[in-house]
Amino acid sequence: QPLTQNFTAARAATKAIPANLWNLSRIRVPGAWDITSGDSEITVAIIDTGFKLDHPALQGQWTDFKYDYVMKDTDPSVDNPAGANASHGTHVAGIVAAAALDLPVVGIAPQIRLMPLRVLNDNGDGSLLAIQDAIYDAVDNGADIINMSLGTFNNDLLDAAIEYAYNRGVLLVAASGNGAEDNEPVLYPACHPCVIAVGAVDANDKRALFSNFGPEIAVVAPGTEYYSSPQDCHGILSTIVKPDGTPGYGYLSGTSMAAPHVSALAALLASAGISDPDALRSWIQETAIDRGASGKDNEYGFGRIDALSAVALPFARVSLRAAPSGVTAAGPLAVNLDASFQFPHCPDGQWLLTVWIDSNFDQAINTGDYYGESRTLITIPGTNNDLLLAAGRIP
Repeated sequence: QPLTQNFTAARAATKAIPANLWNLSRIRVPGAWDITSGDSEITVAIIDTGFKLDHPALQGQWTDFKYDYVMKDTDPSVDNPAGANASHGTHVAGIVAAAALDLPVVGIAPQIRLMPLRVLNDNGDGSLLAIQDAIYDAVDNGADIINMSLGTFNNDLLDAAIEYAYNRGVLLVAASGNGAEDNEPVLYPACHPCVIAVGAVDANDKRALFSNFGPEIAVVAPGTEYYSSPQDCHGILSTIVKPDGTPGYGYLSGTSMAAPHVSALAALLASAGISDPDALRSWIQETAIDRGASGKDNEYGFGRIDALSAVALPFARVSLRAAPSGVTAAGPLAVNLDASFQFPHCPDGQWLLTVWIDSNFDQAINTGDYYGESRTLITIPGTNNDLLLAAGRIP
């Protein structure tokens, strides 16, 4: 019968995506979409400035629960579209879940839902009490993930609310801050141990000069795009509200833009069945691409996030029962590697398997790598199967 699902092809998939959405290509979102683009049962709360609720890319993405903690009403819309940070919340929301409607942008998790919670005015000012109330309400109204692209200097006022969310299985993600050039530390609440602190990198995976760093950094994500100078910077393209109040699309840079990449990735993982906040954090960190000093470091944490690797991991875990060691040979040598493959979250159907050894660690199948494909379909659910996979070196 025709093969309708090909998991391993999905893992190596590449799709055409506009160059101005470079951030999606950089973290391999198109390949992740072949596995999941989200689930409408998953909700990310955006605690931020106001929102352009009727933006064409966002108007179908909102949850029923919405609130404005600045004006104390149920309409978290932008009040003054000419404000210095009027587009901030709308931009963050678009990075997470702008709908896939053949528009100029698309979010990383376009099938999930967004909970808009306005705690900052259109100039970006607000109170910790408003943020505290928003966290409690996000949890009580069904948020799975909370994104906070905001920060202040260390203050324990939000600790109880953060721990309330964490203890109820809600993942919290926050931006590290944009004051590294002024020697600022990782801001609060990102520095709280129950929160994933996210720094920003450019299109070459270099830490953005403004991105606050320190031992609290968990991972980094795209937040700016420098070419030859800061003046030649296009940032991250997403949804905005124009100064005249109409919807639009535009570029912004900052760790505020990096954090929603991580929140959206967590939403994709939650859509794949990973719900515990510690498991989500672990999955995101373990599959990050190491950058900077080897291993976890203060600038990059565990590395730059990789959506495809993270989303693929819940579907296929490989455990080695025996591995060759201490083997040397003067000539060609055939080595048998015995491994067991488990697919605990793989959808029912027929699948092909691929083996790929990325010899140069560039996340691309090319010269010097080892690659092979099975000729046998695996049926899930099914019984155990012995399968021979032969990998040859790509010349």
